[in-house]
Amino acid sequence: MNASKSWIKFTRKELKLGIKSDLKFVEFKLPLKSGSKAINFFTFCITIAHEIGHNLGSIHDGETGAEACLLTDYFIMTPVQNFDKIQNMQRFSSCSISQFKATLILNGATTSNSVCMINSPIDLPVEFQNANYSLTGQYYPLNDQCIMAYGNEASFCH
Repeated sequence: MNASKSWIKFTRKELKLGIKSDLKFVEFKLPLKSGSKAINFFTFCITIAHEIGHNLGSIHDGETGAEACLLTDYFIMTPVQNFDKIQNMQRFSSCSISQFKATLILNGATTSNSVCMINSPIDLPVEFQNANYSLTGQYYPLNDQCIMAYGNEASFCH
């Protein structure tokens, strides 16, 4: 991981308005490049989490190596988004978590892939020093997230 870089590129000015965006992503570990398109803020955030999941070594739920996790459970690493199980859309499946651990931890010790995650940044930019690091679900309840994505009539049903 030291020899390569991981990055996400956001394009289009509409992104600032939450209307439409293109997300480009190059993985640090896997040889393939992947790209994605998110239409609104809610799916945009899920798409970012999904692409970072690839970055950390996860494949899609339901694929070879992750057969135990059904793609129809619609966790973050499903290859298609669906609101049938919206509570799972903000969670990684047990298969993804196992793949993250395999990428980052070996026999209880960190791997060379995880070195960049355990070092401390030398010069943290001032805008990040006092940032709010609350999880999205702690900062915005699901009803508010639905309203932001789909309008005032939208709501989350438990």
